[in-house]
Amino acid sequence: RPWVLKLGGWYHTGGFDSVRFDDAGLSLADPASSGTPRRFGNNYGGYAVAEATLWRGEEGWVSVFGRAFAQPGDRNAVDLQLDGGLAWRGPFGRGGDTLSLGVSWARIGARSRDFDRDLIAFGTTRPVRSHETVVELNYDAVVIEDRLSLRPLAQLLFNPAAGEPDERRDRTRALPDAVVLGMRAVLT
Repeated sequence: RPWVLKLGGWYHTGGFDSVRFDDAGLSLADPASSGTPRRFGNNYGGYAVAEATLWRGEEGWVSVFGRAFAQPGDRNAVDLQLDGGLAWRGPFGRGGDTLSLGVSWARIGARSRDFDRDLIAFGTTRPVRSHETVVELNYDAVVIEDRLSLRPLAQLLFNPAAGEPDERRDRTRALPDAVVLGMRAVLT
């Protein structure tokens, strides 16, 4: 099929802690707080996934994908995530290989950002978390058909951990952007 669209959701009946408030309604950052987070009786979220083949030939294809996921920010640190990318099967005349590029963006919810601001208001010096972006490039190279493939990869992380403090260097600054290089070998 040239395209696919999936919609879904989930619901969890377990207990979940508030990311900002205690059981008396005070900020968990407040020294007067009980330290016991407010409890929610459930958690839920929804998602959409779309995939489409843009081109199909004898030696390969090019496809794109997109995903979106949302959940309540009062009990989850991340309230929205968006992903997208493309895959090219058969690049450079190598029918078994696949080149792929993906981007993922995750947003910290308003209640978690408010909690960070509360911490700052009560004297903790730290950045306010916001979002994280990851860009990943993979090349899946078949070395021995049906036996061995190698996958070099490169990841660029912008605002890693959504701006968490850099505990090793300076708690007042967010973690620096990062580059991750790797190699995966698959032997069948």
